[in-house]
Amino acid sequence: MKKKYIKVSSSQNFKYWKQLLKGCINHPVAFLEIGSYEGKSAIWFVENILTHPEAKMVCIDPWNKIENSYLENYEMTKVKENFIKNIEPYKDKIIPIEGFSFDVLCALNANVIIKDPKFNLIYIDGDHRTFPVLQDCVLAWPLLLKGGLMIFDDYMAATPTCTIDKYPKLAIDNFLQAISGQYELVKASYQLVIMKK
Repeated sequence: MKKKYIKVSSSQNFKYWKQLLKGCINHPVAFLEIGSYEGKSAIWFVENILTHPEAKMVCIDPWNKIENSYLENYEMTKVKENFIKNIEPYKDKIIPIEGFSFDVLCALNANVIIKDPKFNLIYIDGDHRTFPVLQDCVLAWPLLLKGGLMIFDDYMAATPTCTIDKYPKLAIDNFLQAISGQYELVKASYQLVIMKK
């Protein structure tokens, strides 16, 4: 019996990503995604960008272990199950690591999970609260290769009613000040993209 997979819908980011990352197509790039949820963006990246046989993607997510997060009111019980079903056809390219990004990124920096992990692309789309975003930025930066791109999702997502603890832009702006001179700005709009010098 043929397996049924969860339908993956399109995203407004896909068209932009295709243009931004066209230089990575058919190259053995390594991609790190922080926050994968059900795998919609991971599948898109594998099908459209990570087309080289040796290209790989590492996906970090706590899946159904969410606590005290901006997703705390979401029904998370089937999220991991849906992610596993969705990536089944691409399990040779996608390496899922279950855990909170702080713990996993610390382990990656310490060479505990993967030996000498370095990435050409890093996509930060995990916990959107201010402090966790700042942690993700700081801990992911040493893992990015020179010339690599870091993409921050929901840079302009804050509304006038957002409290300071739920403001990704505040975290990202402070991180960028801390690494002044180490990056070039590629794009600043709803998503922000930088290149490591």
